[in-house]
Amino acid sequence: MRIRIILSMLLLVFTTGCGVATEKNPTNLKSVDEAVESNSNCKNKLIEEGFNYEINKDYDYVQVCVYNDVFMDHGKEKNNTFIDISKDNEVKETINTYSYLDQVTEISCFDFNIDEMNDIAVIGYSGSEIKVFLYEATSDYHFNVYSGWNDVADIIKESLHPDFDMKELKNILVKRRYNYAMSMAEETTYSDYTSAYIDWLRILRDCEFDEDGRLLACYYLYDIDKDATPELLVKYGNDAVSTHIRVYTYADDKIQRVEGNSIGNEALYAYPSGNGIMEWYSHMGANAYILDSLINNELTSESLYLAWDDNHKTGEECNVFKEPKEVVTDTFPITSFKIDDVYPIGHYEKVLSDMAQEKVE
Repeated sequence: MRIRIILSMLLLVFTTGCGVATEKNPTNLKSVDEAVESNSNCKNKLIEEGFNYEINKDYDYVQVCVYNDVFMDHGKEKNNTFIDISKDNEVKETINTYSYLDQVTEISCFDFNIDEMNDIAVIGYSGSEIKVFLYEATSDYHFNVYSGWNDVADIIKESLHPDFDMKELKNILVKRRYNYAMSMAEETTYSDYTSAYIDWLRILRDCEFDEDGRLLACYYLYDIDKDATPELLVKYGNDAVSTHIRVYTYADDKIQRVEGNSIGNEALYAYPSGNGIMEWYSHMGANAYILDSLINNELTSESLYLAWDDNHKTGEECNVFKEPKEVVTDTFPITSFKIDDVYPIGHYEKVLSDMAQEKVE
């Protein structure tokens, strides 16, 4: 019997404290009895999983157990759902959800709020009602209700359906996390672009996805407007369809997101003679070189070369393709870098010189 309250927190549910009813009962879910294992110390266990748990860049293996037990509330017994976080068979934290779940469909452990500590998400059912629990780590194995709840509650509520799963929940939280990171950047000042870009890459790496759910891939560094401050170009997506490059610059001691046209093509090339960066695109018979210029913190685009060739339909050699130097004679390819490789940011001039040595036909 649970007679202590480990955390003073409110229940994370939808509508008036009892969840959102779905149109049909959940199917293919394990009952409480089916989920209980004989070697568990949890009473009426619903689910138990192990996670590699990150706390301030240190990793521990922990067990997270969700179970039902009796709770004494002002002398009255109530059946509540609890969450135990254990390490080496020792319970480090017990969370009282102040609710009762019949079934748990999924549980996960990941960082909601970019603080380098993994948080806990639980999706379950009370009868036919879906309930979502979000708890963020505040220190070693201690948790509070997710502080960003007010920003995502309505979105989650609107997204609920009988098959709502952890992937959908993560997508919602990732978008909120990215927007939160952007707001943090707007408030942070730096002494130079080097420290600003290194810190920003760290934040983006922790976010992992952008607000549209595209996976972080790599970055480029190039001074588009030739003002002696290189721009940071961050690539998301891992295929031709989803690839998207977000451009950031450093001005007024802050990271600033460049507005205007987006960059989303297959290769980037230098434009040494003036304001711009050249992107190359080739797909379904189209061959194009586009010049993106940066003016007043906004990207504008113009076509340098565009041609179509129907030979792609027959497999014959394309006869309208041009090499980069045929379009811009002094161009060279701009190299991409891994997100955790920050050396180029502190040595831009040398890296740029090395890139310029690359042979371009």
